[in-house]
Amino acid sequence: MCKFYFASSQKRKSEAKFVKNKKVFEWLTRLPDTFDYSCFIEPSWPGSGQSAFILFSQTMIFNIEVRNWHGYIKGGTRDNWFVDRKNMKENPLLHSIYMAESLKIYLSEIYLTLVPESIKVYPIVVLPMTRPEMYTPRNDPHGWAKVLTDEQQLIDAIEKSSSEGAIIGGNMIEDIASLLNLKRLSLDELRAIVDKYMSKEQR
Repeated sequence: MCKFYFASSQKRKSEAKFVKNKKVFEWLTRLPDTFDYSCFIEPSWPGSGQSAFILFSQTMIFNIEVRNWHGYIKGGTRDNWFVDRKNMKENPLLHSIYMAESLKIYLSEIYLTLVPESIKVYPIVVLPMTRPEMYTPRNDPHGWAKVLTDEQQLIDAIEKSSSEGAIIGGNMIEDIASLLNLKRLSLDELRAIVDKYMSKEQR
């Protein structure tokens, strides 16, 4: 079962973003037990913004960005993205790639034995409100970055990529969580955060 860690600082701001991305969170709770997964929810680190999820398998790290956009979406690694052919959006794929590179540099700074080239961080953008047939890639290669629209795509991408890379120790993950002011919470505790936040919003 995946272990989850949540921000203990700037709690209100992190809760709002977490609740917004709760659909992808539920997908991650259903990862199979093939690997020992750990997931950081709404983490931030020096020199970066805030990521939706950082997922560690035993061999790979994934930076997962979420965009809850509705409609027909077109986009790739270059230029802005289009929603329903008219609304230009910032490029989440480039942002995910930037965050992945930023995380690699940060980890190499706190673990001096590592170099950025030896750390594999896989950029992923998830569009949970969009059906697969409603996303059109631009005519430029994504390379190793992925744009995914449903639960099975996400799980398959994580499982396939987790078969590669070096072993990431559990102690390292606990150390990083502590440095980023993240606290391990159970699924019940995380779902209670969602329920409590949504009940406040409905008042």
